Amino acid sequence: MVEKKIKKSDAANDPETKQDQSAGLSRRVSKDMLFLTFAFLIVLVILFYILSTVPQPIKIKNETSIKFTGSVQDFALSLQNAEKMIIIENVSDLTSENAKYIYACGAGLAGSWGKIGKNISNLYVYVIDGDSCLSSTPKIVDNQLQSETQKTTLQCQNEIADFESDPSTVLFYINYGPSITRFSTKSALILVDKDFTDECSFRFPETTSIPSIKGNSSQ
Repeated sequence: MVEKKIKKSDAANDPETKQDQSAGLSRRVSKDMLFLTFAFLIVLVILFYILSTVPQPIKIKNETSIKFTGSVQDFALSLQNAEKMIIIENVSDLTSENAKYIYACGAGLAGSWGKIGKNISNLYVYVIDGDSCLSSTPKIVDNQLQSETQKTTLQCQNEIADFESDPSTVLFYINYGPSITRFSTKSALILVDKDFTDECSFRFPETTSIPSIKGNSSQ
């Protein structure tokens, strides 16, 4: 028995045996690292899919940051019940050539408000250009349309913030950028550029209570 124990001890201390054990341990570690790396890559792929499919908050330049992660159905219901509509056109740092797409979109939305029978006096338009802001509320004075008031951007932002907290108001934010439309419960963000070839408009089809919001941008 003593001889066997001595031989077993000698085998454990044999350089070749230690080398084999070290190689086996190294292979196991390599396999574990490979598995962990593969699992990490799977997690990254899943996270990328989630982030690319879930609408992300969009920060509006020079205005309040709103999370446009709602649905067009929720916004449409708010639009149907709204008493006031606000259009915010941001033309800051834009050339007149690019700003015209924003103006055209705002004009289309303003026209739709009147066409669906809403009170045009409850339509408010803000044109933000850097530190200055032109605010307008259509009013007929002596058969003339008089509405424009020059303000600072900060003044307009404060008024817009009040409208944002008013449940009877819907807001359209129009910025320049690759065509896209996003919604919150009572706000819509519309980005337009030279490739936006349709018009910005909405209507209430006779067969449904949900308004149709028209445009060639994705929702």
